Amino acid sequence: MKTETFKYVITACDKESNHAGPKAKEDIARILVNQNYQENMLKIPSRKYKKILYFLHSMNKELNTIKDGIVVLQYPIYSLFLTHKIIKKLRSEDNKLILVVHDIESLRIFEGVEEDTKKELEILNSVDGLVVHNQSMVMWLKLHGVRTKMVTLKIFDYLSSCSISKPQKGRTGIICYAGNLYKAKFLKEFKTDNTVAVFGPNPADNYPSNIEYRGQYAPEKLPEFLVGDYGLVWDGPSENTCDGVYGHYLKYNSPHKVSLYLSSGLPIVIWKQAALANFVQEKSLGIVIESLADIDHTLGQVTDEEYLKMKKNVAEIAKKLKSGYFITDALSKLNQ
Repeated sequence: MKTETFKYVITACDKESNHAGPKAKEDIARILVNQNYQENMLKIPSRKYKKILYFLHSMNKELNTIKDGIVVLQYPIYSLFLTHKIIKKLRSEDNKLILVVHDIESLRIFEGVEEDTKKELEILNSVDGLVVHNQSMVMWLKLHGVRTKMVTLKIFDYLSSCSISKPQKGRTGIICYAGNLYKAKFLKEFKTDNTVAVFGPNPADNYPSNIEYRGQYAPEKLPEFLVGDYGLVWDGPSENTCDGVYGHYLKYNSPHKVSLYLSSGLPIVIWKQAALANFVQEKSLGIVIESLADIDHTLGQVTDEEYLKMKKNVAEIAKKLKSGYFITDALSKLNQ
């Protein structure tokens, strides 16, 4: 007689918050709960000494409710101390512990810091499986000694009730950009014949005349306002190339904004060296560029027929994003 396999998804959030924080984590938890995973939310305090007290008095009790089975932990939880404690508590011969990786801090903020990188790689090697962004991230991790079995997510799912209008040939001349605008220094110099509709917190005081700041909206509502021809994926201070810490990270990560744009029905404009550039090209979901200086010429070369094809392909992949296809597929491969 086949015994039941218990399945859990663990998400850490700020103690002061009543939700899982970033939408990517919230969506994965919702998708897995709909697939009979039990959700465990760890409400972690911010102060170091309170984290120790939390572990001693609360977290142990919460983790004790987890039975042997498959445990999915959304990583990172931004506490090295608690990460080690959780893994030590949950990993056993009867438990399969999987990390769904949202960020590799060694690439994002620890680059060149050997001791911090070593600690993170040890964590990644201490579990049974990893769901990582894409093949570029897999290659980097293997090169740096990660031996754990890995599968790629490709792109993050994006749950949204926003309907996608039927693809039309006509174009608006609008490019959308969404994100933390503090990081988007390139916008201060970005001049194009198109209108760039910008969304997010921390806008600059002044932008070129072609940049229109259109406000900040909750992730669930934002797709309603992303009306344009393309969604732009670019990072760093320069319009010539994606550089700096955040620009370099594009070579390895699958930005959540790609999923936002696609689920909103927008084809992508992305840096040619980004990890997701091949994905965008192979599936005809948009265009790739080396420099923002090329954007007007490149977009001008796209025919109405080519653009309509992109829109149709985007509409198809949006259905997958809204159904939780990518995390479901990745975990299925990892659990085979």
